[in-house]
Amino acid sequence: MPDVNGQWPALVSLLKGDRFGCLDSIIVYCTRREETSRISALLRTCLQGVILKENKNINSNSQAEYNPIGQKKKDLARKKIRKPLKWQAESYHAGLSSSERRRVQNNFMCGELRLVVATVAFGMGLDKSDVRGIIHYNMPKSFESYVQEIGRAGRDGEPAHCHLFLNPGGEDLHELRRHIHSDTVDYFTVKKLVQKVFPPCKCKQLHQKQLALEQDMEDKEMMEMMDMCDQENLSAPTQQDVEHTDSPEPSTAQESSHPEAAELPLQDCKDEGKEMQLEEQRVKHEEAEGSIKPKDGESQEADWLKDQEEESIDWPKERVCHTHERAIPMEATVEALDVTEEGVETLLCYLELHPQRFVELLHPTLSVCKIGCYSGPKQLQKLTKICPPIAVVLARRRMAGERVETCDQLEFDVVEVADTMGWQLSLVKRGLRQLQWSSVGGRSGVSVELSSISFYFRSFGDLSDEEMDRVCQFLYNRVQNQEKTQIYQLTSSFKAFKR
Repeated sequence: MPDVNGQWPALVSLLKGDRFGCLDSIIVYCTRREETSRISALLRTCLQGVILKENKNINSNSQAEYNPIGQKKKDLARKKIRKPLKWQAESYHAGLSSSERRRVQNNFMCGELRLVVATVAFGMGLDKSDVRGIIHYNMPKSFESYVQEIGRAGRDGEPAHCHLFLNPGGEDLHELRRHIHSDTVDYFTVKKLVQKVFPPCKCKQLHQKQLALEQDMEDKEMMEMMDMCDQENLSAPTQQDVEHTDSPEPSTAQESSHPEAAELPLQDCKDEGKEMQLEEQRVKHEEAEGSIKPKDGESQEADWLKDQEEESIDWPKERVCHTHERAIPMEATVEALDVTEEGVETLLCYLELHPQRFVELLHPTLSVCKIGCYSGPKQLQKLTKICPPIAVVLARRRMAGERVETCDQLEFDVVEVADTMGWQLSLVKRGLRQLQWSSVGGRSGVSVELSSISFYFRSFGDLSDEEMDRVCQFLYNRVQNQEKTQIYQLTSSFKAFKR
């Protein structure tokens, strides 16, 4: 595939020239994976038989003397190589197997490989201090990426060289812009993810039933108290009533004096409360007009608090639901939403960073449990007596109308079952794994298989339709803002490099 812009011949000339012709560790960064394989093959062909020039700027003896740790790492990497490579360039990207990536990295670490044509996946965690050259075959997506990538050269303090190929027509700019647009998520996809993350629970219904029962209990107690009072009034003697009626004037005088004394402190408290409220309103009004200056700490946190308050308005302070543990399979979610795994994780992180903390992310886990009994349905029925999670699963299926008497296999969401029972997930999984072994010793004839790596998190289940829409709008706004920021950084980088 020829290069219409004549870019790869310029790359070959650059590597044969005086600047890069004497360098022995060079990284060439490309945007696309297929381009790394093509460029590495062209460099192997064009640089075949080319002798490495002598680098006069670096003294190898002084380097080995002042950098013994780097020399030890080179010797260790040489031991891991089975056969030294004949060519001078190799490709590296995330699409290669782990063994192939490890082989290329070890060859580059020990100095047997001079050139690595790679995507941005190469270099993260690379502990090689004597990288002498960095070449960008395509324009980086931002200044941060450019600084990070060229910073991998010359970490040992010796001179290093960097070079950037910039297409004046803007082909790289359009390519990177297409990548940014392809990574964004539309509103419909965001809504589908929110529905998966916040499935409805029964906490609100159970809370309402509990309140109704408590209200019934209070009504019954009140009725019993009223009956007891009526009975006491009927059985009371009438002489006391006569005694009270004999002296009506003193009693009325006392009763008239006590309420006045009791009302005075109450009125004073109310007046003081009104004065305090008026004082607070006056202070807020003066602060708004600028007559009272806020403190230094308040002025520094004003912008941050403003953004947080906008997202925390009209949200309930206390929820009936206290979060549930949930798991959504990664592979099925990626296929259903047509979003990469990293994209889904990013959206979940946005929800975790929301002021209301809708989501608490946990480590990914295996969420699907499959149990099989070699001895048939009777063995599965016996497991219900020693394993409560299996009993819960069978009881649910029986309530749904399934015939569990002839069932010898079960497949269920272990995270959902553990959350329903209120048990810890680790304890449930441990108990299920122990079913494979008998108490006497040896196999029990039960197979337990955990599969389907999933996103694991805690989330609320009592969000209303209006709150779900607000969460969707929050996520969509964050995605749009991120897209605008990346486009701005890309355009700014292109303009700066073009000067």
